[in-house]
Amino acid sequence: MFAAWERKGRPMSPDFRVLEVSGETTGLTADIVEFPFSEVRRQIAQTKRACVTLRQNIGAIRQRLEAIKDEIGKVSDREAREALGYVLESMTEALQLRSEQLSDTEKSLDDTLRRTHRARGG
Repeated sequence: MFAAWERKGRPMSPDFRVLEVSGETTGLTADIVEFPFSEVRRQIAQTKRACVTLRQNIGAIRQRLEAIKDEIGKVSDREAREALGYVLESMTEALQLRSEQLSDTEKSLDDTLRRTHRARGG
């Protein structure tokens, strides 16, 4: 459920009404709007599937980076090897950051999904 609050005397629509708390008028009004949680849950599920795909792709990229690291070790020019190693390290760090962000996103999606289930009573 969503409540849109408005100061007394400036209602947004005819559906607004004065709320009372413990018998006293609060001076606030609210319009209650029901969210279509089934649509929200569908979008969350779709996004979670995309996260799984991203996680699989991250794993594949990590494997490729390890293979590249092995090949970099075979480069005879020390300067070129160090430069390539630096680029590889930078890419690995960026990939780790994105992996952590993906984990945070998945946790947020799980929390949101739990709240939508709780809101519908199940």
